[in-house]
Amino acid sequence: MKLARSENGSLQEKAQAGYYVGKLIMQQVKTLQSMGLLPEKAMQIESEVHHHQEEETSVEELKEELARLEKIVAAKENPDPEILKLIEKAKQHIALVEAKNIIGELKTKIDKDQGNPDVSGQ
Repeated sequence: MKLARSENGSLQEKAQAGYYVGKLIMQQVKTLQSMGLLPEKAMQIESEVHHHQEEETSVEELKEELARLEKIVAAKENPDPEILKLIEKAKQHIALVEAKNIIGELKTKIDKDQGNPDVSGQ
């Protein structure tokens, strides 16, 4: 091992020393395997990965859920101002999603009318 790493030996001596070190390690591994101290076969790990993705909620379902939550908040005498802000924010986001959907439909129809298959807008 020293010869393989030393600067004094020639390239051939270093290569041969490296070969013998590898051969020696392999013999030691085989001996340890035959004694039962090392497994003869590499350990295998088998597993299954499941990714549960929720179904995408439609705009109509979002609107229904928001309306239900608004009724609950409206039933209270003094609703929390933060909750009211969140409801308004949710309404804005739903409106944005609706606008994106409508614009996508519009692009598709315009491109079909013009015979242009590119609907990406790029």
